[in-house]
Amino acid sequence: MTANANHLETWLTEEEAAARLGISERTLRRKTAAGEGPEKRERQRAGLRPESVYNPDDVARLAAPAQPVFAPGSAIAPRTPVPARCSTGHRRARRQPQRRDRRNRGAAARRRG
Repeated sequence: MTANANHLETWLTEEEAAARLGISERTLRRKTAAGEGPEKRERQRAGLRPESVYNPDDVARLAAPAQPVFAPGSAIAPRTPVPARCSTGHRRARRQPQRRDRRNRGAAARRRG
């Protein structure tokens, strides 16, 4: 056995890597083909087809929860709560939902009544 083969013995199989990442094996193959997944190598097996194995360091890095990054003022960024009263003690006016009344509809809707 070569040094490279010994090195690949510690790598994760496709099934193990997908389980650690919380994705299907097919998604893992798709992400790897697109260059978004972990490093992939083929481990030779005596009398069998080569087995796809994945770098455990890459899998651990991808499995770690990502910290959200928001642009300041972004629509999806967490916002600070707005107080119900302003600094003078008056309640803030809330926007009323717009009503759709009969006057805003077309003539055909008025005829249907």
